[in-house]
Amino acid sequence: MRFTMNGFMFDTNIFNSILDKNIQINLSPEFDYYITHIQFDELNETQIEDRKNELLKIFKEIDQNDIPTESAIVGISRVGKCKVGNGKLYNLLLVKLQELDKKSGKKKRRENQPRDILIAETCIIKEIILVTNDDNLAKVMTEFNGHTKKLDDFLKNKQITEIT
Repeated sequence: MRFTMNGFMFDTNIFNSILDKNIQINLSPEFDYYITHIQFDELNETQIEDRKNELLKIFKEIDQNDIPTESAIVGISRVGKCKVGNGKLYNLLLVKLQELDKKSGKKKRRENQPRDILIAETCIIKEIILVTNDDNLAKVMTEFNGHTKKLDDFLKNKQITEIT
């Protein structure tokens, strides 16, 4: 299968890494950057108000194209921010992520796996590279012909630069 890169999408954990590692946002204009409502919703759930404000500030600094998720999940998806798919790919991805998380002992809040899969499914279908530090999510993406980069690899390619 030939892959055509259509840009990048940051998993929510990347915004936390940007804040924690004190990374300056300086994205290459030659690429498009995408977001779904999922990342915004997860950042808004941050319990520590100062941290939440800093994360949302980083989120807003990135010029991103807001796109709908490819599936709709009751209780997670927002009307107008999702598509109603047949659920086949979503379900395959979710089962695989649950299996990997269980095997590795990784504990996530109940809604995190479905949210991760909504992001992953969107990236696979839209041929967008997902930048994530979640190893299990990256494995799922790869198994289903998606493409990922870890933040450090993304930094090495100078898509964003670290403050010294």
